[in-house]
Amino acid sequence: MAKITIKNFRGMNLQKGQWSNNFAKYVKEIDLYGLNDNPNKISFPGVLQGAVATKVMSEAGGVSSVTEAIQDFEYYNTDLKFYAIGRANPARIYRLENNGGVDTWTWVSAGSSAITTSGNGNNLKEYAGNLYYASHSHLGKYDGTTGNANFKSFTNTLTSPRPMKVMGGSLYIGAGNFVSKYDGTTWIENKLILPSDMVVRSIEVFEDRLIISADDLKINKIFIWDGISPTFEDFLTVADESRAISIVASNGILWGVSNRGSSPMNQVYVFNGSVFNAEFLLPIQRSDTFAPPAGLTSYKNGILIGGEDTSTANYEDGTGGCWYVGKDAIRDEFYATLMFTRAGTATNKVIHGIFTAGNISPNSVDIPLLFSVNAGSGVFEIDALDTTNYYTATAGVWQSLPIDADDNTQNKIWKSIILNFNENDISSIDSITIKYKLNNDASFTTLKTLTLSGEVGKIIPIRRKGRTIEIRLEVNSSSSRGTTVDSFTLEYELTKI
Repeated sequence: MAKITIKNFRGMNLQKGQWSNNFAKYVKEIDLYGLNDNPNKISFPGVLQGAVATKVMSEAGGVSSVTEAIQDFEYYNTDLKFYAIGRANPARIYRLENNGGVDTWTWVSAGSSAITTSGNGNNLKEYAGNLYYASHSHLGKYDGTTGNANFKSFTNTLTSPRPMKVMGGSLYIGAGNFVSKYDGTTWIENKLILPSDMVVRSIEVFEDRLIISADDLKINKIFIWDGISPTFEDFLTVADESRAISIVASNGILWGVSNRGSSPMNQVYVFNGSVFNAEFLLPIQRSDTFAPPAGLTSYKNGILIGGEDTSTANYEDGTGGCWYVGKDAIRDEFYATLMFTRAGTATNKVIHGIFTAGNISPNSVDIPLLFSVNAGSGVFEIDALDTTNYYTATAGVWQSLPIDADDNTQNKIWKSIILNFNENDISSIDSITIKYKLNNDASFTTLKTLTLSGEVGKIIPIRRKGRTIEIRLEVNSSSSRGTTVDSFTLEYELTKI
């Protein structure tokens, strides 16, 4: 009898044969990387453990509630509060207030002319002690007390994004085919002029340069600029993309993610200094309208990518949520996981703005992550990590690639499976469910749900024949502690039948 042991679990890699390197076909709400988002429990790389759950944050009622897709967030150090800007026209600005001990998002434009504005809301950025907020027609300015919604005007009033970045002591804003510059005194709307048919979709600061991603609805061009010269220094083409990729820098890497509209697959790119290399495809839908753009931000040693699926799930449990993509520096490998979903629901939830705030503690509450959700039927939410319940409502999934024991043509009798897990983490509310399917069947068969500590290392019979087998482990956690799986072993024998 032969054995296959899978340990040191890795993230998704859809390339055939990668099962033997412990890669997965699908990973949802599992922390494989030791991100340690839960301060009450150490997480370890290579182990299956639930990712921290998310929760829907409180909103003010009536006209002050969130009634639109949130495009962007910013933490404003002047008054130590989070702000958000909606996409609707007129643009509405929200602030996170402590209301009776509960952090609550409130529409602050309702009762104050200080930060109200008109036009489709776009982006927020703190710069030189002020909060700047953009619509497609104007740049507004707020100092914590008073503001000017029409601080500066945009000549190009396309409802395209208004990405903002600070570099070299100046604020830069993409606006149509212009990049505007404000140094605290002087405003130059057309500091950089791109070809007239280009529309700026995303900008990032990387190695003392502004990297500008734009398109003409036919092809994506990346412009590199020092922020001072009258024209860009260089440009390159991302040949496979008709819409601009969204770009973000994280952990010394400049990442790009495609926006392919109705396509169920989007490409993740990494900049090598001269071109954006396509690393792998993700089964995730991202709109090509940029109204608002799908979310993208740095997180830990990688990035979070917002999905925009609005219909039936097109891959496994669905692709709606925030995907985490990182790089294992030791193995020099990229990996991906559907890390955070909307309160445990992966399908039909559109993710727009995403913001990572580090360990800022407004109102004595740690909020390391915010993301906006269009939950459908006119319901708009702002979600955060659940730093109270942690794993509650989390049903983590790790699903293997088809395992063929290095022979995809010959049948095997898959005799049994043995799981190695932490018996101190298993209980009636923190369980592990084992499922399998043979020869790429349409659905999984439930083999067993483990709830007793005495089942560690126990042989669980399968006794089914097939060329390949896929194993799905569901880490079902309903407590603050969660469960862990260290490895599993399959026993099999070859058969000629």
